[in-house]
Amino acid sequence: MKPIVMRLVAAACLAGAASARADNGELAKLQDEFQRAQQKFFEEYQAGGEYDAKKHPAVEFMPRFRAFAEANAGKPEAIQALLWIMQSSGMTGQDKALSMNTARWALKQLEENHLADAGLAGAVPQMRHLAWQIGGERLAAFYEKVIKKNPSDEAKASAMFNLADIKHDADEAKAAEKLLRTIVSDYPTTKAAEQAGRFIFEIEHLQIGMKAPDFVGEDVHGNEIKLSQFHGNVVVIDFWGFW
Repeated sequence: MKPIVMRLVAAACLAGAASARADNGELAKLQDEFQRAQQKFFEEYQAGGEYDAKKHPAVEFMPRFRAFAEANAGKPEAIQALLWIMQSSGMTGQDKALSMNTARWALKQLEENHLADAGLAGAVPQMRHLAWQIGGERLAAFYEKVIKKNPSDEAKASAMFNLADIKHDADEAKAAEKLLRTIVSDYPTTKAAEQAGRFIFEIEHLQIGMKAPDFVGEDVHGNEIKLSQFHGNVVVIDFWGFW
């Protein structure tokens, strides 16, 4: 895939995740219509067409999603429309400032009309990678309000997790670790607690200079081997995966 659209495709995938969570009402139809238009847009591009962000379907659909969000302000169904706006604001060919203003408008609507809505539990995890569209400080302020005012443990824990991510990126490692440990201790049954637990394990066991934890794998012949079998030898461990 051509590098120029990598970030836009990532945003499109996030928008698609929001679509999967909508009900079978007006918003679902709007999301489905957008997905079909976007698929056609990228198919034409991959077939050799010239990429023009100003012709991306998000340009046409942005005012429609905004109208839906405004018409349903305060109702749970508006949350997914606002999430779509935040995720898709960078796909419209606007300059950075205008794109950010669009995303921040949607975030403001969440703050003013949905801060105490339990439906944020499904939206907040999808907001984790929106700092480049909204700004880390602005998102952090929103997450702190969710933690204080939302009744859902899932929403609170997800907001803490996202806030920890922002703190980590801002080189505030101690503050990030404190948030992760709070999630595990105060909201142990949430999905965010599972994620936080993995990061805590990394902090406690996978830092430079620490002894590598023992693990089991298979050699090229399918025989079980353990890292501890090679104690005293020079071992190179190659980590890889698909994303």
